[in-house]
Amino acid sequence: MHIFPFVLFASLTIFCKFLTPWAPVSIVLAMTYWVGTKRHHTPKANTALMLLAWGLLYLGADLMFQWMYWHQLAYGGMVFNYIGILAVGLLAWHVPSYKKKWYWGVLGLSMGTFIFYTLSNFGVFLTPESYYPKTLSGLISCYIAGIPFVERQWMSNLVGGALIVALEYTVAHSTVLKAKFQTEA
Repeated sequence: MHIFPFVLFASLTIFCKFLTPWAPVSIVLAMTYWVGTKRHHTPKANTALMLLAWGLLYLGADLMFQWMYWHQLAYGGMVFNYIGILAVGLLAWHVPSYKKKWYWGVLGLSMGTFIFYTLSNFGVFLTPESYYPKTLSGLISCYIAGIPFVERQWMSNLVGGALIVALEYTVAHSTVLKAKFQTEA
């Protein structure tokens, strides 16, 4: 199993989180999806450990980010965001490998974006700090207000996913990196 791509992609994802603190441009879902797809190529126990390591690493970075920018450790709806991120990783376990057909990656990331959008906006709606009334029209308004964000998130997931796959291919086919960073599973 290659450890180097995981460390590289995790670092890149967390760097993007701090690079764009207020913009919904992030490759977190793409990274989560990529880790989830590893079950096609590595033992499921290793993939589960990678998902756990990724989740804990991202949670730590997110808590640090919250403290640096807003001097708080958590925010309303944070639990729903993490449920959405976990759902994307679990979705990747059930979608066929993108290495066989490229469109499975696009379809999986698109479905993951929609699942995350649905869960995270529901969390925004439920938080006490929410500006939306706790009615059906308030829920609909919350989802409509999130449309511009989900468009950018979807595009950054597709671009981030393509970047991750390109880097993975480069690392896998680089004889120097292969010799230096490959460990026995």
